[in-house]
Amino acid sequence: MAADIRLVVLAALNSGPQTGYGLRQKIAELFEPFFGASQGALYPAIAKCLAAGEVSEIATSGPSHQGTSLDKRQFSITNLGQEVLHQRIKALKGTESIRSEFLIAMTMASLMDEDDLLRLVDERIAEVHSVSRLPTVATSSSGQFVRRYQQALARAALDFLKGEGQAILRAELRERQSK
Repeated sequence: MAADIRLVVLAALNSGPQTGYGLRQKIAELFEPFFGASQGALYPAIAKCLAAGEVSEIATSGPSHQGTSLDKRQFSITNLGQEVLHQRIKALKGTESIRSEFLIAMTMASLMDEDDLLRLVDERIAEVHSVSRLPTVATSSSGQFVRRYQQALARAALDFLKGEGQAILRAELRERQSK
């Protein structure tokens, strides 16, 4: 079974109770830039985890938060949720699944005009630069591993984009001009 938003929710809650807003922040801290969670994906995932008994809403003192925004309600992983989390982690494979607008666009490079193509590559280089500059200090050894792995991938991507990738694009553009 592949990693998905529900697994990420359980992993983030495993470190302690969170409000919906806090959960978004924790997911960003743990998983960005390789896994993001929009509100449109996160809140249905929380609801599914609640329905499955993997997550519970923590009762708060004062007025009930039931029916209020998920940002203000506090959630905790249940024992069942911890079991599911550990089972799902054991089932993960050593593969990577990358969903990249950049690579989709690059497969259609022949349909793009030169300015858009060069802009797209420049944007990707800038984004990869930002990943390569992420702080390497993490709160755990697994976090350190992930940050260093991200930086290694970013360095390799920059080497390609600035070297062989640029050469391929120049050849593409020369071929276009000769037609």
